[in-house]
Formats: sequence, structure tokens, C-alpha cells
Amino acid sequence: MRDPRKYYFIVIVIFFLGTLFMSIQNSRKVHTVRLLMKERQSQYLVVKKVCIPRSSSSNDKIFWILKELISGPISNQYERVLDPDIEIQRIVIRKNIAYVSFNWKIIDSLHKNPAFVISSIVNSILMNIREIEGVKILIEDIEPVSTLGNISLGGTFNECLKTVQ
Repeated sequence: MRDPRKYYFIVIVIFFLGTLFMSIQNSRKVHTVRLLMKERQSQYLVVKKVCIPRSSSSNDKIFWILKELISGPISNQYERVLDPDIEIQRIVIRKNIAYVSFNWKIIDSLHKNPAFVISSIVNSILMNIREIEGVKILIEDIEPVSTLGNISLGGTFNECLKTVQ
């Protein structure tokens, strides 16, 4: 009679190797990025690492970075900065400037705290995509001319803004 423990050992080894193979395959499909999210306790924007689908296109990377910001944090340690109903309408990159067009829902978030919203969007893009030198925020494909707080939406944000309280 054959020893059944030997078969259990072989099954466990095969299961382990299969799991290892699958984790290696899955790690190639995602990319870790840094996002700025509002920490509940300190009320500051802090860097949080998340995974997005791997892509060679800067447009796709920006899209997934923004989708993660709009989705909001999973952990209770962080607060939502952007309205979950915001839609990304278009992303165009020209001369190393990312033009990002949102629907009108972004206005609600901007009225609550424009510095957090702008810093979160701009810094999250600039920290992760080296070839992008500036970010221009559009609403319904139109350049806003308004100023919220002390932040003019009519300009191009071309450097990481300091985290704000």
C-alpha cells in the first residue's frame, strides 16, 4: 500500500507552485502609484500607494490615477476629497501638459476645498508620470476662468503644490 501522506505533499507542492506562478503573473498586470489622499486624523494630504492597471500610455495612467482618486479611499484612515459622481471626460497630452476635462460635478468638490482637490489631482499626476510637466484642469472641455479661494483655475499647474491643511 502506498503512503497517502506522499500524495498530500505532492498536492500541496503543486498548489504552492501554482499560487506562486499566479502571483507573478498578476504582479505584471498592475503598477504601484502614489496618490495624495486626505488623512482623517491630521487633516493633511498624505501619500498613499495604490495599484492601477499597468499601461505604457501616459493617458491611461492618468485616467487610472484619477479613477482611484474619484473612487476614494478604502480605509477609514482617509477622507474622500473628490465627489464620487465626477466623470473624466477627456485626457489630452500636448507638449508635456496634461489637459484633463471633468464634468460639472467637480465644481461641488472644488467649492468644498479647492486646495485639497487641486493638490490631490495635480500632485498625484506629477508624482507618477515624469514626462508630464504641467496639468490643466478643464470643465466640460472649457478652461475655467474662476478663482476658488486663492486658487485660479485658469492657469496650468506645473509644479507639485505643497500639501495643505
